[in-house]
Amino acid sequence: MSHSENEKESASYIVNNYDAVNSHIDELVSRNKLITILGLERIALLRSKRVYFLLVGVGLFILLSSGAVWLLYKTFLDSDSATSERTTIITVPDKNLSKIIEKPVYIEKPVYIPIEIPVELGVVNDFSIFRTVEVNKDGFHNVVTGLKFENSKSTFPSYQWCYTSFPREGPTSYKIDLGNKDGLSIVQWTDLKSAQALEAKVELSQLIALKDNCKFMDNEKTVKSTVPQSEPPPNSSKSGTGFVVNEHGNVLTNEHVVNQCKDIFFNIHGVNYSMVLMWKDDEMDLAILKSNNLITPSYAIFSEQMRSGEDVVALGFPLGDVLGDDLKVTKGNISAMVGYKSDPDFFQFTAPIQPGNSGGPLLNEYGLVVGVNTAALVGEGLQNINFAIKGTVGQQALGLNSVEFHTEPNGNDENSLDAADLVKVGGDYTGQIICSGF
Repeated sequence: MSHSENEKESASYIVNNYDAVNSHIDELVSRNKLITILGLERIALLRSKRVYFLLVGVGLFILLSSGAVWLLYKTFLDSDSATSERTTIITVPDKNLSKIIEKPVYIEKPVYIPIEIPVELGVVNDFSIFRTVEVNKDGFHNVVTGLKFENSKSTFPSYQWCYTSFPREGPTSYKIDLGNKDGLSIVQWTDLKSAQALEAKVELSQLIALKDNCKFMDNEKTVKSTVPQSEPPPNSSKSGTGFVVNEHGNVLTNEHVVNQCKDIFFNIHGVNYSMVLMWKDDEMDLAILKSNNLITPSYAIFSEQMRSGEDVVALGFPLGDVLGDDLKVTKGNISAMVGYKSDPDFFQFTAPIQPGNSGGPLLNEYGLVVGVNTAALVGEGLQNINFAIKGTVGQQALGLNSVEFHTEPNGNDENSLDAADLVKVGGDYTGQIICSGF
């Protein structure tokens, strides 16, 4: 065998099958192509979402901007309308369109606190305090002042009295009244007689001197007055109107109605009551009177609010010496919330009033007091320009002087009153001021 033949026999061929590898590679290539396609689609989707959100944001911005512009425009219209209502005086307004309402006014009302009784004042019995001054002179042992309070929360006595006593034969003693003080009125000193001094076996001057030992509690706001008479003298003048504000006999009126009076009387329901001037103020043009004997079926109740355009009724006794003693009524409405020269304590109304109406109540349609009739502006071309002190100012004056008063909110259309009923309600507590001793 030759060498070449041997080589042919020793040579062999190996054939490998790469189909699986090629298939795997092809699969990898397909996957990469698919991943690439999905990535491109995802990128496109993200880009589309960004555009979408951008468009939504722009839309919201436009809507918000439009709303803000509309609100600013509406606010401007509302402020312009409010300004017009504040500055326009409506003579005969429609009350349903009237928007000017009185702002809240904080009023001081009496606040009662328990009485703190010092030990040196003496014994407390049924809300009464007895102050004793030892005299031991001219046969008299002491002078006693009694102070009676309505209850344990009263801050000022409702009645005070002062007396002295000296022993008689036996166990008894003889009591002599020296004076008394009713509420906030001035002290009423007893007119001591010579017969009393003779029985006590002392000089009349010695008996009178005991009055200096009476320890009455004084009120600094009490206006001094002479001892009131029981009936008005013949030369008295019917100067104005007043109205009762509580069950304790307090009457509110104008200061200019009583500022020249020496003696003041209040005529209501045909009865004359002697009044004591408790307080007056010429700037507020208000005065407070008091009578412990005054009895009326009811008393005034103040309204808690008032508004422009509100219907009102003025009660009073205009030109009393000429037109008689019957209560007069005129109707109108509130035309401005300020008074002469924009005085905020007053307001303007259209119900006609005359001299003699001053101090009378101005009632709203629910029978509540909204003001105190005060003055009318007269002159050529002027008509129905009248002014009243706001009821809130009257409440402040009463509260500052510890005078009780009552308020209520306005009602509704169902409990509004007609003019005849308003006269009946107000007539129960409205009276005529009679002044004497100018």
